[in-house]
Amino acid sequence: MNSEGSNLTRLQMTTIVVLRVLIGWHFLYEGIAKLTSPSWSAAGYMKVSRGPFAAFFHWIAGQPQLLDKANLITMYGLAIVGVLLILGLFTRLAAIAGIGFTVSYHSCVFGS
Repeated sequence: MNSEGSNLTRLQMTTIVVLRVLIGWHFLYEGIAKLTSPSWSAAGYMKVSRGPFAAFFHWIAGQPQLLDKANLITMYGLAIVGVLLILGLFTRLAAIAGIGFTVSYHSCVFGS
C-alpha cells in the first residue's frame, strides 16, 4: 500500500491520469469544435436517431427552443467535462457527465 492509502502502483496511477487527460482532451476538443462552428446543430443527429431515446430526440429536434437548449448543453457540456477531466477537478461528476454524453450518443446512433 502506498502513502495515499491506495493499492495502485505508481504505473497504474500514472496510466489512469494519462487516460483521464486524453479522454478529457477529446471531450474538450469536441466541445470547442462545436462552439466555434457557427452552423453546428444537434438537429441532424436528433432527427435520425434511433434506439431507446429516439422519440424523445425527435421531439426535441422539432421544438426550436428545446433544440437551442440542447445545442448549448452539448457544446458547453462537452467542453466543461473535458476541462474538468484534464484538470482533475470533480472527476467523478465529470466522468458521470461524460458517460451520459457517450451513452446517449451511442444508444441513439447505434440503437436498434
